[in-house]
Amino acid sequence: DQVVAEIAEELFMNAFFDAPRDASGRAKYAERSRKDPHQLEPWEAPTIRWGSDERFIALSMEDPFGALTRDTFFKYLEKGYRQGRDQIDRKPGGAGLGLYTLMNLCHWIGVSVERGRRTEMTCLVERGRSFEQYQRGAKSISFWERTASTPA
Repeated sequence: DQVVAEIAEELFMNAFFDAPRDASGRAKYAERSRKDPHQLEPWEAPTIRWGSDERFIALSMEDPFGALTRDTFFKYLEKGYRQGRDQIDRKPGGAGLGLYTLMNLCHWIGVSVERGRRTEMTCLVERGRSFEQYQRGAKSISFWERTASTPA
Protein backbone atom coordinates (compact mmCIF):
# COMPACT_ATOMS: atom_id res chain seq x y z
CA ASP A 1 0.00 0.00 0.00
CA GLN A 2 1.49 3.34 -1.09
CA VAL A 3 0.04 5.25 1.87
CA VAL A 4 1.64 2.89 4.40
CA ALA A 5 4.99 3.11 2.57
CA GLU A 6 4.86 6.91 2.67
CA ILE A 7 4.04 6.89 6.39
CA ALA A 8 6.96 4.54 7.07
CA GLU A 9 9.30 6.78 5.08
CA GLU A 10 8.27 9.90 7.00
CA LEU A 11 8.67 8.11 10.34
CA PHE A 12 12.13 6.89 9.32
CA MET A 13 13.22 10.35 8.14
CA ASN A 14 12.26 11.89 11.49
CA ALA A 15 13.99 9.11 13.45
CA PHE A 16 17.16 9.11 11.32
CA PHE A 17 17.69 12.83 10.82
CA ASP A 18 15.72 14.88 13.35
CA ALA A 19 15.75 12.78 16.54
CA PRO A 20 19.49 12.04 17.16
CA ARG A 21 21.15 14.45 19.62
CA ASP A 22 24.73 15.13 20.62
CA ALA A 23 25.92 15.29 24.25
CA SER A 24 24.75 18.91 24.55
CA GLY A 25 21.25 18.05 23.27
CA ARG A 26 21.63 19.63 19.82
CA ALA A 27 20.33 17.86 16.70
CA LYS A 28 23.22 15.95 15.12
CA TYR A 29 21.91 15.30 11.61
CA ALA A 30 18.93 17.63 11.06
CA GLU A 31 20.78 19.86 8.59
CA ARG A 32 22.14 17.00 6.47
CA SER A 33 20.72 16.56 3.01
CA ARG A 34 18.18 13.76 2.93
CA LYS A 35 19.79 12.60 -0.32
CA ASP A 36 23.26 11.96 1.15
CA PRO A 37 24.19 8.51 2.51
CA HIS A 38 23.65 8.40 6.24
CA GLN A 39 24.40 5.83 8.93
CA LEU A 40 23.43 6.04 12.57
CA GLU A 41 25.57 4.89 15.44
CA PRO A 42 24.25 1.54 16.78
CA TRP A 43 22.92 3.17 19.96
CA GLU A 44 21.03 5.79 17.90
CA ALA A 45 18.97 3.21 15.99
CA PRO A 46 15.18 3.58 16.14
CA THR A 47 12.74 0.70 16.53
CA ILE A 48 9.83 0.27 14.14
CA ARG A 49 6.76 -1.73 15.07
CA TRP A 50 3.63 -2.50 13.11
CA GLY A 51 0.42 -4.39 13.45
CA SER A 52 -2.79 -4.85 11.53
CA ASP A 53 -6.20 -6.40 11.53
CA GLU A 54 -8.88 -6.59 8.86
CA ARG A 55 -9.58 -2.86 9.09
CA PHE A 56 -6.50 -0.95 10.35
CA ILE A 57 -2.73 -0.81 10.04
CA ALA A 58 -0.65 0.73 12.81
CA LEU A 59 2.97 1.86 12.36
CA SER A 60 5.11 2.98 15.27
CA MET A 61 8.65 4.41 15.37
CA GLU A 62 10.55 4.80 18.64
CA ASP A 63 13.85 6.64 19.01
CA PRO A 64 16.13 6.68 22.07
CA PHE A 65 16.33 10.49 22.41
CA GLY A 66 13.05 11.98 23.63
CA ALA A 67 13.78 15.31 21.96
CA LEU A 68 10.47 16.11 20.24
CA THR A 69 8.57 18.83 22.09
CA ARG A 70 4.87 19.60 21.97
CA ASP A 71 5.72 23.11 20.69
CA THR A 72 7.83 21.76 17.81
CA PHE A 73 5.22 19.16 16.86
CA PHE A 74 2.36 21.64 16.68
CA LYS A 75 4.50 24.39 15.12
CA TYR A 76 5.23 22.16 12.11
CA LEU A 77 1.62 20.99 11.82
CA GLU A 78 0.35 24.56 11.96
CA LYS A 79 2.94 25.71 9.39
CA GLY A 80 1.79 23.00 7.00
CA TYR A 81 -1.92 23.65 7.38
CA ARG A 82 -1.53 27.43 7.23
CA GLN A 83 0.02 27.03 3.75
CA GLY A 84 1.71 30.42 3.97
CA ARG A 85 4.88 31.59 2.29
CA ASP A 86 6.90 29.79 4.96
CA GLN A 87 5.20 26.41 4.41
CA ILE A 88 8.21 24.86 2.64
CA ASP A 89 11.61 25.16 4.32
CA ARG A 90 14.48 25.74 1.92
CA LYS A 91 17.28 23.96 3.73
CA PRO A 92 19.37 20.84 3.15
CA GLY A 93 17.56 19.11 6.02
CA GLY A 94 14.24 18.83 4.21
CA ALA A 95 11.14 20.88 3.52
CA GLY A 96 9.75 20.65 7.07
CA LEU A 97 6.51 19.02 5.91
CA GLY A 98 6.93 15.53 7.38
CA LEU A 99 4.47 15.87 10.28
CA TYR A 100 1.97 17.67 8.05
CA THR A 101 2.28 14.83 5.52
CA LEU A 102 1.74 12.22 8.24
CA MET A 103 -1.36 14.01 9.47
CA ASN A 104 -2.79 14.02 5.95
CA LEU A 105 -2.24 10.25 5.63
CA CYS A 106 -3.36 9.03 9.07
CA HIS A 107 -6.58 8.88 11.01
CA TRP A 108 -4.74 9.14 14.30
CA ILE A 109 -1.24 10.08 15.42
CA GLY A 110 -0.15 9.31 18.95
CA VAL A 111 3.09 10.76 20.29
CA SER A 112 4.61 9.67 23.58
CA VAL A 113 7.72 11.50 24.77
CA GLU A 114 9.88 10.81 27.80
CA ARG A 115 12.14 13.84 27.73
CA GLY A 116 15.74 12.78 27.10
CA ARG A 117 14.92 9.06 26.93
CA ARG A 118 12.55 8.17 24.10
CA THR A 119 9.99 9.39 21.61
CA GLU A 120 7.43 7.07 20.09
CA MET A 121 5.15 8.15 17.26
CA THR A 122 2.31 5.84 16.25
CA CYS A 123 0.16 6.27 13.14
CA LEU A 124 -3.14 4.51 12.52
CA VAL A 125 -4.61 4.16 9.02
CA GLU A 126 -7.64 2.42 7.65
CA ARG A 127 -6.87 -0.22 5.03
CA GLY A 128 -8.10 0.04 1.45
CA ARG A 129 -8.75 3.77 1.28
CA SER A 130 -7.56 6.04 -1.51
CA PHE A 131 -5.08 8.87 -0.91
CA GLU A 132 -7.93 11.37 -1.34
CA GLN A 133 -10.03 9.55 1.26
CA TYR A 134 -7.11 9.71 3.71
CA GLN A 135 -6.72 13.45 3.19
CA ARG A 136 -10.43 14.17 3.69
CA GLY A 137 -10.96 11.75 6.56
CA ALA A 138 -11.32 12.55 10.25
CA LYS A 139 -8.08 13.29 12.11
CA SER A 140 -7.07 12.90 15.73
CA ILE A 141 -3.87 13.63 17.67
CA SER A 142 -2.78 12.48 21.11
CA PHE A 143 0.40 13.91 22.61
CA TRP A 144 1.81 12.72 25.93
CA GLU A 145 4.93 14.29 27.36
CA ARG A 146 6.76 13.29 30.50
CA THR A 147 9.97 14.61 31.94
CA ALA A 148 12.31 11.74 32.75
CA SER A 149 12.70 11.52 36.50
CA THR A 150 16.16 12.20 37.80
CA PRO A 151 17.79 10.07 40.50
CA ALA A 152 17.77 11.60 43.98
